[in-house]
Order: sequence, then C-alpha cells, then structure tokens
Amino acid sequence: KIADKVSNTKKDGGNTLICCEESTGLAATLAIAYAVKYEGISLNEAVQSISKQSPQAELDHETLIKLSAWERKMEEERTATEKEVTEIFAGLHLTSFVSLYEDCVSKNG
Repeated sequence: KIADKVSNTKKDGGNTLICCEESTGLAATLAIAYAVKYEGISLNEAVQSISKQSPQAELDHETLIKLSAWERKMEEERTATEKEVTEIFAGLHLTSFVSLYEDCVSKNG
C-alpha cells in the first residue's frame, strides 16, 4: 500500500520522503518495493542500488525473501494479464476498427 501511495503522490507531482528510525531498513524496504512495482526494476537491482546509496540500511534477509516471492507473484500476474489481452485481441484486426470508425464518421458527418 505504501508503494501505491508513493506512486499516486508522484503522479500528482509531489514527492515522498520515506524514512525510518535507527536504520532498521524499513525505509529501504519500502523504497525497494516501490521501485520493483512501479519502476520495473528487479529486486536484485533495487537492493544493489539501495545498498550503494544507503550502506547503513540494514536489509532483513527474511524480508528480502518475502519481497522476492512478491516480485514473482507480480510477474505471474503481469504475464497472465498480458496473455488475456493477447487472447482478447487475437481475432481482431485493426483494419476492422478503422473501417468501423470511417463508416461511423461518414454516416454521421
């Protein structure tokens, strides 16, 4: 949910500060989740980037395992959605849409 809020704030032109007390790694974990979900960065890339930028952040191994499972689940959902879209449009031709549009315009002026 936090990643969604960050994305919505960014879409509205705002900025978000993600922070945590005592370098527990929570802020880093939330930033990683956002990057994976909305920026299309792999978990490994996000972890490497965070580790370089904030070496003091303590990334919990268990949490990283959960994020890895979450990343796989999102990828499976994307793949399923892409297959559904492909199946929906498989039998349709762009020219039929163009023809329908041209017919509609010619009839309605």
